[in-house]
Amino acid sequence: MQSGHSRKWGRSRKGFSLFQEKGMYRVVIIENALAEARYLQGLLERYGKEKGVQWNVSVYLSAHAFWAEYNAAVDLVLLDVELPDVDGMELSRRLRRLDAKVMIMFVTHMVQYAIQGYEVEAQDFILKPVQYEEFALRLEKALHRLRNRIESYFVLSCHGVFRRLDLNDLYYVNVVGRLVVYHMEDRAIQVHGSLKNTERQLEWKGFARCSHRCLVNLCYVREIRWREVILTDGETLRISRGKRNTFLLALADYYGGASVGRSKRDRQNAL
Repeated sequence: MQSGHSRKWGRSRKGFSLFQEKGMYRVVIIENALAEARYLQGLLERYGKEKGVQWNVSVYLSAHAFWAEYNAAVDLVLLDVELPDVDGMELSRRLRRLDAKVMIMFVTHMVQYAIQGYEVEAQDFILKPVQYEEFALRLEKALHRLRNRIESYFVLSCHGVFRRLDLNDLYYVNVVGRLVVYHMEDRAIQVHGSLKNTERQLEWKGFARCSHRCLVNLCYVREIRWREVILTDGETLRISRGKRNTFLLALADYYGGASVGRSKRDRQNAL
């Protein structure tokens, strides 16, 4: 369903936006009744007109329909707990496992679920019938958090599931055989793909090649030795002869001539 600044999208959409469009927030409404979904959509459109905010809204009337088109490029989910096929709390737990950053706002008649919302770090909980004034206040709080996020997100396709990765958690990317491996702080994700394509998507986000097979997040570089780069977690990566000069130039440009051995907090404050 479409109206105003709303638009439904899914896997049929060509490509996926890696970073949020300026001034456009992507919202998913998952409701058990079309009338309730349209009402929430109307509240969003009213708020958008009053505050100058644009929405990209997708509406789903079941958990199954949502998962059939899920692609992780979502900022805020307005979720009814009482869905026809899957309990809304269970859906939110599954969603949180795939996307640690998406905001979830429960909209329901069932006040007893408010405490359970803390399990999935829900942004807020709104009881029906929803009044515009309360909705606008809670929505403003959610948007304030979104506007103040400094993270950039990378949408990655992995075994048919789309995951949104926070680039601040990505240490480096390398190639192992035919797989591209994304090394996070607490896990590694392997996908079939091309390091060249990944480099093209991340080249303006503080990443540079230290070798033909490895792309490094420059904010995690602690030390440079002749043919090695030492990351802040102590891991050592090889710098190839052909990439050494361009890598050092990229690092110098990233820090603006500053020294490498600063803490992550200092480096982020310098950005």
